Amino acid sequence: TTEIGGNPSGIAVGEHELWITLLKGDLLRFDPSTDQVTAVFSSEYTWLASPVLAFGSLWMTSLEENVVIRVDPATLTGDISASVAPSP
Repeated sequence: TTEIGGNPSGIAVGEHELWITLLKGDLLRFDPSTDQVTAVFSSEYTWLASPVLAFGSLWMTSLEENVVIRVDPATLTGDISASVAPSP
C-alpha cells in the first residue's frame, strides 16, 4: 500500500492507471503496477471530487467552488468547463 495523504475524495479507473482526487485540490495519477504516484495536477480549486474519464478527458467537480473541471490526461492541463449550482 502507498500513503497518498491529502484526504482522498474520489477515484476513476483508467486503462493502466488510477486517478485520485484530493480535497486539498490535487489530482493524482497512480500506477498500480508500481504502487507509485506518477503525476500530480494541482488545481486552484479545492474539495475536488467525483472524477470520471469520458470523451478523452478526465472530469471532476469542486464541491466548494461549484465548478466542473476538465483535465487532459496526457498533458495534465485543465480548464473550467462549467459553473454549476451548489448542491442542496
